[in-house]
Amino acid sequence: MGYGYLRRGDYDNAYGAYEAAAEKYIGVVYANTIVEWCKDNMVRIKQKQENTDTVIGFHRHDLDFDDTLFYPPIQASSNVCGS
Repeated sequence: MGYGYLRRGDYDNAYGAYEAAAEKYIGVVYANTIVEWCKDNMVRIKQKQENTDTVIGFHRHDLDFDDTLFYPPIQASSNVCGS
């Protein structure tokens, strides 16, 4: 859910979804990476909310095999324009 909210630019709901996921996966076998990505995305969301002009990438959900950071379309387009 957090990834979907990020794609829409809905950072408040994305934060809540990543927070819930991090709590849910604590202690689950092989979930350490997922929990760390959730926590890292939560930190990145806070950074984005503090300075909306900052271009920040986020970890993709675990079913996306692309391991590069995800940049929401609004950020990508403003970055291309040199803003």
